[in-house]
Amino acid sequence: MTRLERYIAFCVLRAVLLSASALVALFTLLEFVDQLGAVGQGTYTLGDALIYVLLTIPARVMQIAPVAMLLGGLLGFGLLARQSELIVMQSLGLSAARIVGAVVKLAVPVVMVLFLSAEFLVPPAQQLAESRRGAAIAGAPDLNVAGFWAQKDRSFLSVRGLHGNDPQDINIYDFATDGSLISSTHAATAKVEAGGIWQLRGVTEENVVNSQFSVRHLTQLDWPAFINPSEIRLLMLPPDAMPPLALFNYIGVLDSRHQQATRYRLQLWATLCIPATMLAMIMIAAAFVFNAARARSAGQQIIIGGILGVSFLFIQQITAYLVLILNLDPAPATLALPLLLSAAALLQFRRMQR
Repeated sequence: MTRLERYIAFCVLRAVLLSASALVALFTLLEFVDQLGAVGQGTYTLGDALIYVLLTIPARVMQIAPVAMLLGGLLGFGLLARQSELIVMQSLGLSAARIVGAVVKLAVPVVMVLFLSAEFLVPPAQQLAESRRGAAIAGAPDLNVAGFWAQKDRSFLSVRGLHGNDPQDINIYDFATDGSLISSTHAATAKVEAGGIWQLRGVTEENVVNSQFSVRHLTQLDWPAFINPSEIRLLMLPPDAMPPLALFNYIGVLDSRHQQATRYRLQLWATLCIPATMLAMIMIAAAFVFNAARARSAGQQIIIGGILGVSFLFIQQITAYLVLILNLDPAPATLALPLLLSAAALLQFRRMQR
């Protein structure tokens, strides 16, 4: 990068960091206010609420990154335009493509940091936040009340929480090929043994024979689990907090079991589409600023960025719901919005050059 390109990248980076800080502070405050409703439940205190919102900041940064890039691009390019620096740079032979390219180069390390955060920072922070909150509300230390469901063939497993590494409040349902219930097993707790065996304790087993229920109570029962110990902690996390590599591997596991994986594919593609989304935000910001280089104030830039950012998030959420409801392929559905935005920005640049 030339000195001018580094200067452009620095101006935009400064604006992006300022925008990200403001957005993170705003949404963190809103989350803290929301957590106040749980203060007083169990041993959940104001300090616990504060720790929870601080631990969820990495996930929040991932969510607002595209909007921060859009706002930062509008403010950074806008500042250069209002000070006539864009005109001077272009008169020195620096084309609009090179000016935008300097910011695109800046986005590469930003995207790398986001991917590393999604893989190594967001999952443990989110898991710690949820486990601390759940344990405090339940009034029991080391209890994670974020449960999960799992399925293999016609067997369904429900785990309501973890106490350390031990599953708690477990329900196992087995169904026949015609969909009728064969058996229902409830266990108070389980010890995960080597070889994938769960030693269920405090067991109540109900079997259905000729439409009649037979109930028996057992002190313990060995159950060959169809999920491994590493999957347990993974399933305690919502899909948007799963590491991308673990998410990819888990999708493969679901496919091997012929189970529905649309929700997890959607999240994986949302993460993989971060580069395309960031590029689209840069292109849109540049198209707006170059179209009216000195016509808008900083306040107008923020309003435009806010409207575009909210619209982007809104459409993104609608698309995600449609993918889940209609069971669509997440790849084209997720890529469509950033590609359309990039195409619209390129079209605007072509019109400007005429």
